[in-house]
Amino acid sequence: MSRYSINTLLLRAQNKWQLLTAVGGTLLGVTLLLFSLQTWLDYRSILRGDSEQGEYYVLLQKPVTIFNTLGIKNYFTERDLDTLRAQPYIAEVSPFVSNDFGVQLVSQQLGFRTELFFEAVADEFVDVDGNTFSWQVGQKEVPIVLSRDYLALYNFGFAPSQGLPPFTPGTISRVEFSLVIRGNNGRRRTLDGRIVGFSDRINSILVPMEFMQWANQTFGERGKTIGGPSRVLARLANPYAPEMEDFLLDAGFVVNKGQGLSSQLAALLQRIVSLTALIGFVIFVLSGFVFVLNYQLLISRASGDIRRLLQIGYPQRQVSQLLLRNMAIIFGVTATVALLLLLLTRSFAIDWFLRQGFALSGNLHWGVWLAWVLLIAGFVLINRWVIQREVKALG
Repeated sequence: MSRYSINTLLLRAQNKWQLLTAVGGTLLGVTLLLFSLQTWLDYRSILRGDSEQGEYYVLLQKPVTIFNTLGIKNYFTERDLDTLRAQPYIAEVSPFVSNDFGVQLVSQQLGFRTELFFEAVADEFVDVDGNTFSWQVGQKEVPIVLSRDYLALYNFGFAPSQGLPPFTPGTISRVEFSLVIRGNNGRRRTLDGRIVGFSDRINSILVPMEFMQWANQTFGERGKTIGGPSRVLARLANPYAPEMEDFLLDAGFVVNKGQGLSSQLAALLQRIVSLTALIGFVIFVLSGFVFVLNYQLLISRASGDIRRLLQIGYPQRQVSQLLLRNMAIIFGVTATVALLLLLLTRSFAIDWFLRQGFALSGNLHWGVWLAWVLLIAGFVLINRWVIQREVKALG
């Protein structure tokens, strides 16, 4: 009798609906288990800063208290800056340098003048083209970077109340401004100003650091900025480190909210992933029992055929291997389809994370591949033991 004939003989008693139920449950359970594992590994990668998110910045400042109102300054000291630089999740810091002189913006085109303030940070922290945002001593035109939020406030708040026209980013860059700088015992100088870009990162009116240093030295009133910076811009190496929030709180720094993966969101994500993994594990285990019961019933129903095969000389091992091969093929195909579903689901997950600012790797983590292999191996070994035991009992 050929192997095909023996296989057909043994499997003719198989319950097709019971088998489909086991396959469907196993498919769902394996997919949920692997998806939960990959999501958890992605989450850990984000917390460690391994994801390929772009540069991330936060603005730090000292809290304003009643003592500041009374004239007591509260600045970042060099010790504060060194403490920030020493943190593993902070890559670099740049203190804000404020103007130590008076500055007035005048526009003949618009027919208005206003007092202004300037700040400067290291040029590499400014999110505009560095070729346009630069200045050298002797240069008459001062490039200015304006917060995009400030432009919105002008267009929808200041301009309507003053009867001034609104501006697009392109048109306001062509408006001519004069900067009247004064200080240091009445010294004055008029320079040209031009808005060269808009920052989505920094809410301020920025000028190049070279200009700020020159103007403070030339026109500074020697007193406004003594004591250190009041704000610091930090570039983060890992914006999602769970210990960062505790550090900033203990240090007494105020950080702009609404950025990063909050501890509440992180905890919620952990619960969701854990619950999904638990559900997947339960479904997988139950489906495994259905598989085992399916083959136990198959052997029970085909017990007469199996005994006759054993009586005419077929070894128990050969009969067990035929049943095991059939089970392994069915489970292997099911596990492969589950892996394909995981890859499809992950493509949507990657798009979602990308919209949140995280560029995750498109490849599955090696731990997922290992778990997939271990699931198959463990499932086959358990069913091998069950099948061999049942066949042996008929011998």
